[in-house]
Amino acid sequence: MTKTTAIKDATDVNHTWFEVIGSDLTFSSTQNIAEVRVLDAMGKLVKASYGGEAVNLSDLSNGCYLLSAMTVNKSSLAGKIIWTGQ
Repeated sequence: MTKTTAIKDATDVNHTWFEVIGSDLTFSSTQNIAEVRVLDAMGKLVKASYGGEAVNLSDLSNGCYLLSAMTVNKSSLAGKIIWTGQ
């Protein structure tokens, strides 16, 4: 199952797409992504990715997670996903 979340920052310059393919969270952006963080509902860091690597979500419990991305230009983006496993 594929789920896609698009995030657009306030300047309308950077577009970032998060996509879950199987159990991997992948992303693409009009700017280079330096870091992606996956946080649980309490704000605890549960996963992180650096330099554009996919994030494996297979060991996460079902629930709502926050996504935080930082570009190499220090722009920050945020979004959310609802993870239901496979």
